Formats: sequence, C-alpha cells, structure tokens
Amino acid sequence: MGFTLRVYGRHAIGLKYITSVRDAQYPDRADSHQSTGTISIVYTLLGKARFGAVEWRGADYL
Repeated sequence: MGFTLRVYGRHAIGLKYITSVRDAQYPDRADSHQSTGTISIVYTLLGKARFGAVEWRGADYL
C-alpha cells in the first residue's frame, strides 16, 4: 500500500507499507508462521506533464 502527496511543484513525499507472511509445515517439527512489515517514507521527484512526449510531425502538419 502506498500514498504520495505533492508538496510543491514536482516535489512529493510518500508513505509506503509492505507486509510479508510465510507459513511453513514440516513433517518432523512444529509448523512455522512468520510475518514482517516495513514502513517507508520516501521523497519523489515527479515527472513533467506528457511524460516527455514531443511533437514529431512538424509545424506543416499542424
């Protein structure tokens, strides 16, 4: 799960949460259950509008 919030211009901060769960069963020992979670705070530089697309047809076409 993640959330990103634009702060100013192309600058943004984000919060992400990732969880993992593992269940294991063994014939000769007790079953095992493991879970872990990670929270991250990230800085993001957002891209420009149109993702860098350029007009390739030339001025005569328009």
